[in-house]
Amino acid sequence: MGAFLPTLGDHDREAAISAYVDLPAVVVNGSAGLVVPPADSAAIARALGCRHVVVPRAGHNVMMAAPEKVTNELRSLAERVREAGQI
Repeated sequence: MGAFLPTLGDHDREAAISAYVDLPAVVVNGSAGLVVPPADSAAIARALGCRHVVVPRAGHNVMMAAPEKVTNELRSLAERVREAGQI
């Protein structure tokens, strides 16, 4: 992990996110997220043109803090994809 940290500065976030622009998505993060703060997650959601959900009092591991909320969001995404005939 320590060897990975210096490479984060070299990561081109905008180029990376462009690979996902045409895919159905939802961005879910915790209001107390430090690794990817809500403002950064909002920027990701805007870039993808998708829904952004902030879970109160949750941190980076939002799926452990609020499994039901994350599950509901993923189910909703899957339903929208199904209804659109994308699967």
